[in-house]
Amino acid sequence: MGSQIPNQRGRAILRFGARSAAAIKLGRAARNQQPIRSLPLAICMTQLEGDSLEQTLDALVEAAFPSVPAGSICYHYTTMAAMRNILASQRFWLTAHEDTNDPAELVAADDAIISIAQDLLTSADERGKIVLAKFTERYSNLRVAKAVPTYLGCFSMSRDDANQWTNYGDGGRGVCLGVPILNEAPPTNPGLGHALLLVNYSEDSWRAHVRKKFIEILDLLSGSESTPENLAQAASAMFRIAAFEALSAKHSNWEVEHELRIAAVEDGRSAVTAPILERESKDRKVRYVEILVRQAGRRIALHEIITGSELNAVDAHREVEAALADAGYAPTDIEYPRIVQSTVAAQRSN
Repeated sequence: MGSQIPNQRGRAILRFGARSAAAIKLGRAARNQQPIRSLPLAICMTQLEGDSLEQTLDALVEAAFPSVPAGSICYHYTTMAAMRNILASQRFWLTAHEDTNDPAELVAADDAIISIAQDLLTSADERGKIVLAKFTERYSNLRVAKAVPTYLGCFSMSRDDANQWTNYGDGGRGVCLGVPILNEAPPTNPGLGHALLLVNYSEDSWRAHVRKKFIEILDLLSGSESTPENLAQAASAMFRIAAFEALSAKHSNWEVEHELRIAAVEDGRSAVTAPILERESKDRKVRYVEILVRQAGRRIALHEIITGSELNAVDAHREVEAALADAGYAPTDIEYPRIVQSTVAAQRSN
């Protein structure tokens, strides 16, 4: 079942659509008018309404954050039980950000973002000052974590990593799913907008990137007609840049994880509400959502499944094979993984 994995750049299994849903809500609040007309960022922008400034700003935001090359493999460390659920449901679980192991991570870049806007305000032209003042005033109340419910799923670019086994792979008694990035159309998850983002652990990098993009927006604005619509479009672009930076930012003490993250937000444009589920984790309730990572009817593509070093290799191999068979995978399918055992031991706490 399925087709060969293209060897070219693309955005996806994990090619998530509706990348700008969080920023759309932020931008709506900033404009307090009609919904922003920018298209989802994972969709080719064609037949945009409005003037060339809007189209140029949309393209600027679209290009602001790097995609992951198709053919890359990202790794999800989890328990045996969670693996069976993922395979059976063909969905990954994304945890509410306040229930993650670092509940402050979405606001890690906020102070830097506001500081940059305030700094640029001192040297901006008249129309730039209007946009930056409005952005600075409202961003404190419209940060991503406050503006829209956000859910996160963690992958890593590190294969068979001792730290990941310790923290997420049940201490070496779980599994690691190696999931390839595919160059194909994004899935639909009603009620949710979602994105695949490389995590940035450097505040210097956050600041440089936001400052550069804000300056580009101001430069575009200075060369356009000073109209309320153009000012609103520039503010919208700033809110989108800020939203994506906040979603991809994390404190430097987590850098060892080399994280690639799925970020999902409730999409206020949708007439459908995504179900919010609860599960027990370490003696507390954790809220989460389930999302497809490929279009309905296509199984999750798996490059490999690595079983933990603390497991009996033969028994673990059989358990994974049984879970794959129960989920409808056949060894002849292109999505069928190789099954190997980890060669590293999970780190033991003192």
